[in-house]
Amino acid sequence: MRSDISRRHLAGVLATAALPVLGGCLTTGLSVSTDGVAQSKVFTGVSRTESWATSSTRVDVSLTERATRKLGVSKLVVLTDGSGYDAATLQPHATTATLAMPTTGSVAILATDGSGTVVDRIPVTVTGTRLP
Repeated sequence: MRSDISRRHLAGVLATAALPVLGGCLTTGLSVSTDGVAQSKVFTGVSRTESWATSSTRVDVSLTERATRKLGVSKLVVLTDGSGYDAATLQPHATTATLAMPTTGSVAILATDGSGTVVDRIPVTVTGTRLP
């Protein structure tokens, strides 16, 4: 008699088995919060792209139309503990970018112009439930 295993069950087993190889703990129920977006001249929002991740997660950063056109923002940088974690170079007229950040903790996203001057920055906190 043939044993049928659902694709979903098989995917769950493979994902669980791969966790130690792929970076350890799994963080689920990810959420992203920001302060200062309402007052920002560059940022309009930050949202998660994933509901779970291992050591880092991706977020979508939304920008005002003025950010790249009038304010000259050309790069976004994620800072954690004073060091660069990820960066994205923006195309002219861009209004969104995707960045990586740690699955838990607080970071700052800096918007810089072509000369490296910080135009704006917002704090971002990522929270979730860590599973061993």
